[in-house]
Amino acid sequence: VDRHNVSGLGTPACPAPMLAFFSDMQFERRNGEWLPIRQPIGMAYSLDGGQSFVPYEGNPVVPTDERKFGDPKVFWHEESRRWVMANILGMTEGRIELWGSQDLLHWQFLSDVRSPPARRWECPDLFQLATSSGTKLWVLKFNGPRNYLVGSFDGTRFTPTGELPCPEVGPIYAEVTFNDMPDGRTILMGWLRESPNPDRAWVGMQSIPRELSLGETAEGLCLIQRPARELQALRGERCEVAVGMALADGAAWELALPESGGQLVVRLDSGDEQALRLDRATNRFLLHGRGGSHEATLSSLACQVFIDQRVVEVFADGGRYVATAILPHGCSPAAIRWAGPEPLVAWELIL
Repeated sequence: VDRHNVSGLGTPACPAPMLAFFSDMQFERRNGEWLPIRQPIGMAYSLDGGQSFVPYEGNPVVPTDERKFGDPKVFWHEESRRWVMANILGMTEGRIELWGSQDLLHWQFLSDVRSPPARRWECPDLFQLATSSGTKLWVLKFNGPRNYLVGSFDGTRFTPTGELPCPEVGPIYAEVTFNDMPDGRTILMGWLRESPNPDRAWVGMQSIPRELSLGETAEGLCLIQRPARELQALRGERCEVAVGMALADGAAWELALPESGGQLVVRLDSGDEQALRLDRATNRFLLHGRGGSHEATLSSLACQVFIDQRVVEVFADGGRYVATAILPHGCSPAAIRWAGPEPLVAWELIL
């Protein structure tokens, strides 16, 4: 949001326009085929709070002849008093470029970050996180493979000092953070991707929003992901599940699995099962279903589990470990079964 209208695109009725930056893939017809030839950065703006967008007449805001140049993420950097954009560059090389602007319309190249081996990077994001002791560090995130680098950023150059362990399994991709949260939190959402299916007109879905922070362990820093606290507002009446419970068609649930461990089985209406086992004796975590198995050793077995019609998302070990499983197409959760020394706590989510 251009709160001070530095772009000049605002109006008296909307003095703080919303700006959306995007990869503007351009095609050219050659030998009877439409082929991608370049991918500059374009921008569109909204004067009605994001209900509709108008393409900026001066596009592209960052021109290029590169065929792979995009995935822009824009944020305000207070110390250097300018806007910063992170882009990826190249079809095969791992390279992220940083650009700067005072007015969100005219951009200048600042610096780049490159991977040692030649590998493709996508979907960059650059943001600041604090540790529990209050130390603030910058984190550069990118996909392909999924990585989080920690380091410093002076408004021009990002200098990595290490890599953040981010134990997560599942189909999440193209995660992005939200800027300018009033309370300073960093909230991330991602695409839970899956293979196309001819029986539906969509592919994948969004993850639930996650609050990010830096954890400090004996091994060093790690990325912490916890369900956004706003999800608690969706909770219905609290109940305890000692053995099993049927799930109403179309319902979504949040489950709190105890530290004492146990086994949770989500039975689908197709007869398939998605099982989550927490072994207190070995501190082992096992998520198993038709889509595959995920296993890890954790320091804490307490978990938050979110179940809806298409996905199971598990946050374990205080947010240090996250596992996601997309349910088979055409199947819906029908019941849960619990076996453990303590009951699990459950809330139906009122959507």
